[in-house]
Amino acid sequence: MGDLSKNFSRSEFACHCGCGFDSPEPLLVESLQTIRDHFGPVRIRSGCRCLKYNRTLTDSKGRRLSKDTSQHVFGKAADIWVERYLPDESRDYDRTDLRDSIERAMRSTCETVLPIEVARYAASILVKPKWVTKNKISFWDYDDLLKYGGIGVYKTFVHLDVREARPARWGLKWRGIDHVK
Repeated sequence: MGDLSKNFSRSEFACHCGCGFDSPEPLLVESLQTIRDHFGPVRIRSGCRCLKYNRTLTDSKGRRLSKDTSQHVFGKAADIWVERYLPDESRDYDRTDLRDSIERAMRSTCETVLPIEVARYAASILVKPKWVTKNKISFWDYDDLLKYGGIGVYKTFVHLDVREARPARWGLKWRGIDHVK
């Protein structure tokens, strides 16, 4: 049980420097919960970052990896990977036998869902209806959905954010998937 949603807790989003910044945007938590409900366990590599910690992130040559405008600094981003468990199907087993069930569970394997799979699904949920006015009547148009948020695909994880400005898509193998103009 999480204290932010069914499965997520503040501690998972906490800044790695220990400063106590652990307040992600509710929309981010809601989006991650939707991804978790679809795929299975979501692991957060990096959630909230204070500006001081964000500035310490550098590559091997000392170049900064993250800008001061990073969505992580505002509690609007998380770098995640998703795991799914594959049961051992090598033999029939007696579901009523507790020992057999435990042994089977111990032989289960865990695999990481490909980041591009997670990104594709995230792109499908990061949409909202458009507010339109026709004939002096304003309403939410659910047929004309607006894309929002940022999705970055990396070799081992996905960056997901709920930015309000123009949506952004970047990273490995993103061509042909939900391009934003």
